[in-house]
Amino acid sequence: MVKDFKPDPVKFEEVELDKESNIDYLKGENGSYTLIQTERDILIGGFVHKVDGKNYVFPVPDPTLVYFNYAQISIKVVVENKKRLLEKVDLTSKLSEPAINEIYAFFSVTSGFIIFLFTSIESFINSLIPGDYKYIRKLSSKTEVIRQTPVSGHIENSCYNL
Repeated sequence: MVKDFKPDPVKFEEVELDKESNIDYLKGENGSYTLIQTERDILIGGFVHKVDGKNYVFPVPDPTLVYFNYAQISIKVVVENKKRLLEKVDLTSKLSEPAINEIYAFFSVTSGFIIFLFTSIESFINSLIPGDYKYIRKLSSKTEVIRQTPVSGHIENSCYNL
């Protein structure tokens, strides 16, 4: 763990989005995107969102943290569903419909937990790959070159298009 880590505070301010604006933003298929400069001069991605008729820039969260946070939330639900499941299952008789429904609910949240936990690990590992890294695979008929951006970019961009 990083000792004495203090993240930069994010302050929401209304922004004007016109030609004279000091906010650099791009208009894309899914809305407006911009960069936010923190107090330590770190640039992070953001998006423009209208609230009560005013434009605000929101930071885009790190996908790894989003996936991991959902896994953390899911494990609590897994534990709760397990308790309910064990209460409804009578091991001495046939399964009732409520017990079967609890089994499906349990496996659904358990699967979601596992998927999001592995996705957070994959996203974290992809974030460690240098931007200029090239994976070269030599086959008998050809040589494949895979760059870092298409591999990790797919995961990160999928989070923004939810």
